[in-house]
Formats: sequence, C-alpha cells, structure tokens
Amino acid sequence: MTCTKGTVCVTQQNDVMDHLLSDNGSFLIDRKVRVIIWALSASAIEIDFPKAGKYCLIGQLRRFISL
Repeated sequence: MTCTKGTVCVTQQNDVMDHLLSDNGSFLIDRKVRVIIWALSASAIEIDFPKAGKYCLIGQLRRFISL
C-alpha cells in the first residue's frame, strides 16, 4: 500500500511496531493478519492486491470501501 497524500498509521496484528507513512511512503503487507490503517490528516492511499490467491479478499474490501 502507498500513502499518496497526507499521513497514515498502519498497524498489523502481532506486530509491536506501528508504521507511519506520509507522501509517497509505502508499506508491504506480507502476512495474513488483520491490518488497521487510520488517517492522521486528510489522506489518500492506494492498495495493490494480488491477482489471485486463496486468501485474497478484494471483493469484500471493495464492498467495505464503497459503504
């Protein structure tokens, strides 16, 4: 995922560190865990999804974002 505007904080389940991203900062989510992303200012992010895979939840995430 990439923060294209503003500042966001990313935290992963079972990770003791939070990760701050600002303009054009990126973070690789490389585990099958819960991830929380929250904006610390007016922000925009881009999320790249795997093309396929047993654990790809792109459809569910798209429904969540469109709410």
